[in-house]
Amino acid sequence: IVEVPELTFDTMIDVVNFANTWLIENKQYEVDVNIKIMAKGDNDIPVESTQPVKFIRGTQVASEADLINALYSTTPSYIKLETSNGNNEIICNSPITLDGVTHKLDLNGNTISYTVNSAAEGSTLKFLTVGPNANLTVMDSTEEGKGGIVFNVLEEITADGNDRETKIMTVDNQGVLNVESGIIEANISRKFSTYKNLSGSL
Repeated sequence: IVEVPELTFDTMIDVVNFANTWLIENKQYEVDVNIKIMAKGDNDIPVESTQPVKFIRGTQVASEADLINALYSTTPSYIKLETSNGNNEIICNSPITLDGVTHKLDLNGNTISYTVNSAAEGSTLKFLTVGPNANLTVMDSTEEGKGGIVFNVLEEITADGNDRETKIMTVDNQGVLNVESGIIEANISRKFSTYKNLSGSL
C-alpha cells in the first residue's frame, strides 16, 4: 500500500485483502493511503479518481472474554467496545497484563472496570499492566469522551485516618501507553477505626 504504490487490483475486495496482509506483516492496525480508481462508463470513456482511504484492522468486543482475547492477541488491532448490557460497562474478574502486543483501545463511551477487596496491609494492587514490549493507545471516539478504565478497591484493613494502607495503580505502564482521550480512574473505599480532625479538604 505504501511501499508498493504501483500495484493494480481488479476489485476492492482484493485491495482490502492486500491491506489486511500488509497491516499484519508491518505490525500495524491502521494505515492511510491514496487509491487511484479507474473505471469506464457506458460510453467506454475511462474515468480516474484518487480517493484517500483509511484501512483499519479491528474487532468489536462486548464481554470480558472478547476483550481479553482481543487484547492478548499478538496481531495488532483496533479494539472497539460495543457493550449490549445497558450499563455501558465490561466488568473484569481479574487484572489484565499485556506484553508483546500493539493495540488501539476505543472505549466508545463504555467503561472497563475491576473491583477487588484488599485485606493485606501494605499491598500493591494493579488493574492493567502494560509490559515493556507492549504498545497500547487508549481513546474514546464518542463526543462526550466519558469512557474509562476504572479500578475499584474496597480496603478491608481498618485505617486510622492518616496514610492509605494499600498502594493502588489503575495502570502500571512499563512500556508505551498513549492516552488520547477517556478517563483512567481509581476509587477507594476504606474503613476507619477512629475519627480525627484532618486539615485541608477532601
